[in-house]
Amino acid sequence: VLLPVGQRMLARLMSGFAAQDRAAALRLDEYRQALRIIQDYPILGVGFGGAPEVGTFVGVSSIYLLVGEYTGLVGLGLFLLALLTIGISGLRTALTAPDPEQRALAATLLAPFVGAVLVGNLDHYFMNPQFPHMVALFWLYLGLLAASGRSRGLTAQLF
Repeated sequence: VLLPVGQRMLARLMSGFAAQDRAAALRLDEYRQALRIIQDYPILGVGFGGAPEVGTFVGVSSIYLLVGEYTGLVGLGLFLLALLTIGISGLRTALTAPDPEQRALAATLLAPFVGAVLVGNLDHYFMNPQFPHMVALFWLYLGLLAASGRSRGLTAQLF
């Protein structure tokens, strides 16, 4: 922080938080545009209904607003419900599973889940069709986390 490089970095960070630099202003404009699209197409978004107006730009740096733009409030609600259900299930497994290995597995899978859910507020890579490998990785972790609570019970039932 005391070196000139640190001073420039701190100044850039402060201008970003104050929305004074171009990148922050662009991001805030994306958020306003996304909220307007969700307001104009609230039920099914622009992905399932009629074509949006000419000049409507669909795309924002937030997975939640991106899902809301494409699928409307119905799809966003279902997405949030799925995240909440998987998160609670994973947390319950990480805290209460009888097997220590199962608790460790659930806690290990819970960490990237929480990271992705938090980063999703300001980033779009986990839901953007231009990055299918990141979307697949996101859902792979969610699937593994969802299955982590059932792995021992299922194994015990089969054998």
